[in-house]
Amino acid sequence: MRNQVQEKLNQIALDHHVRILFAAESGSRAWGFASADSDFDVRFIYARELSDYLKLEKQRDVIELPVDAVWDINGWDLKKALKLLHDGNPTLLEWLHSPIIYQTSDAAEQLLHCSQNFNVRRAAFHYLKIAENVYAQCSGSQIQPKKYLYVMRGLLACQWILEKACPPPVRFTDLMTAELNDPLSQILLDLMAAKQQACEKDTINRIEALDLFIESQLIALNQKAEALVKQDVQSWEPFNDCFMRILQS
Repeated sequence: MRNQVQEKLNQIALDHHVRILFAAESGSRAWGFASADSDFDVRFIYARELSDYLKLEKQRDVIELPVDAVWDINGWDLKKALKLLHDGNPTLLEWLHSPIIYQTSDAAEQLLHCSQNFNVRRAAFHYLKIAENVYAQCSGSQIQPKKYLYVMRGLLACQWILEKACPPPVRFTDLMTAELNDPLSQILLDLMAAKQQACEKDTINRIEALDLFIESQLIALNQKAEALVKQDVQSWEPFNDCFMRILQS
């Protein structure tokens, strides 16, 4: 499958006249709990020719391929990526720290270096809101295992950020090891095993221990995140320097 991903990236570069700087897996495969029928969420960062950035007309800053049952592939322009890094975008940080890398370069290392000033408050609320939004969709006596895992990943990532003030691990098992007690960890490991053998839409009976933990943590973590002080806006200088270095390389 890795060869197929590389072929698709090569074709994107040819079709759109861009240079792929970085490509990685995102979503459940990167998190470590893909289902039997999970698609491949490939995300990439690309750069156009220098002359494209000097044009007066606005250039599209996203490349998206049609989504099907197997592939979900899209990427962001370098300029867009750097602006998002400047704002502390947690999604882009996950791409850069993915355990499944399809393509990388010196430019990707420079992007990682630019992301060192981590926005704790923004990241904490990002993961907390994911947990809140997914859990709000979980009504009734039946629930998809992936919903529990998405909610718990959001909560544990938020907890990690509040405790350590740095990006959380991408792999869910690493988060569990650091942030969760043994009884709940075993429940989640069983859910992961069930999800990996099942289809995305399969459901199970609700698990009271998880529901109680989730509902209490949503309240507790929100209070802690609200108490965080907003961070100062970062200087644009290192991001501008990074942009020029990559375009000239």
